[in-house]
Amino acid sequence: MEGKKIALIELDQYEREILGLLVHAESYDTLLSEFEGGPFILGDCLRSLVRQKILRIMEWEEASNSWRGRIIYDADKLREYRYQLTSLGLTYLE
Repeated sequence: MEGKKIALIELDQYEREILGLLVHAESYDTLLSEFEGGPFILGDCLRSLVRQKILRIMEWEEASNSWRGRIIYDADKLREYRYQLTSLGLTYLE
């Protein structure tokens, strides 16, 4: 049985740079300190990569004392989350 072929969209240089920084789930501030594009481009790229399901949002959950994936997030409060590659995001690193 063959696996499905996924048509990958073209990422720009900033989106590719962000993916390279995400070996593990990272905070906004960590990404910003290592990213060359500045805070406005970082925010735009993170929102775009989440919308394309290349990244997922992780939020701290007190009840379980751990980071949990989120489907809905506040796009104006990007510093409150961590970002993790999805399985689709990993295909971009191959």
